[in-house]
Amino acid sequence: MSTPSEPTIANTSAARSPFTCLGLDDAPDREILEKMVRAAKPFRAGDGEALLLWLDASGAGMGFHYASGGFQCYKPWFAAGRTYRLLPKSWIADAECRFCDRLVADLLTSSGDVACRLALEVENIELVREQVVMNAPVSCEIAAFAKTISVGDGASQANSLAEGKVLAPHGIVAADNGSVSEARITGRVLASERRMNALNGGCFVHLSVEAGPLSFEILSADLPQLPAPGAMIQSECWLIAQIREKEQSKPSAVICMDCS
Repeated sequence: MSTPSEPTIANTSAARSPFTCLGLDDAPDREILEKMVRAAKPFRAGDGEALLLWLDASGAGMGFHYASGGFQCYKPWFAAGRTYRLLPKSWIADAECRFCDRLVADLLTSSGDVACRLALEVENIELVREQVVMNAPVSCEIAAFAKTISVGDGASQANSLAEGKVLAPHGIVAADNGSVSEARITGRVLASERRMNALNGGCFVHLSVEAGPLSFEILSADLPQLPAPGAMIQSECWLIAQIREKEQSKPSAVICMDCS
């Protein structure tokens, strides 16, 4: 009987936080965060809440969640531009931060089939929480930040097939209980490039990956070598979504961080 074979590891990376996947420190320092806030675009959410979204030319981003007179949470983001359809099922409250509540939803393929059920943190949660209706499809973008990533080459895959081994199936797999906003993505690299964020010059890797019926943009801490098109990757990813709003929020007045 043939047995499943993981990709031969030619190239690996591990990140202690999703911020590393944007060329930042594991926990960005206050100076960097303040620079982001000053350059961020603010969106008012009502009831004294606001989202400030920072983006730079590399696609790297950060969302700052403002409430109760101060910043309560910040999340990384990447502006990939790829759109997905979700079928929401439930919200799961985070024990420590309401801005980190997870949305459990079915991720749909272009034909409307369910690719998998997963949990996601939502970058713009304060803007869209009341608009999300269970079992009513919504459009979103998804940023996948590589917690771990393993890269195999085409030759190793060919050898495995010649030996009768079964390669790990391409696609996305996630726990459906919503306990964590993570998933395993296995697929074929379509393109890869190094990018540099403008704040500290930190490098990161942007990968476009075909994983079964869907393709994903994966962000990784820098790798020893850029994966070539056609290489197989397997990555455990943190998932953050940005849900398309029914009505575009209007920018609010800029909210300044208290530097005292």
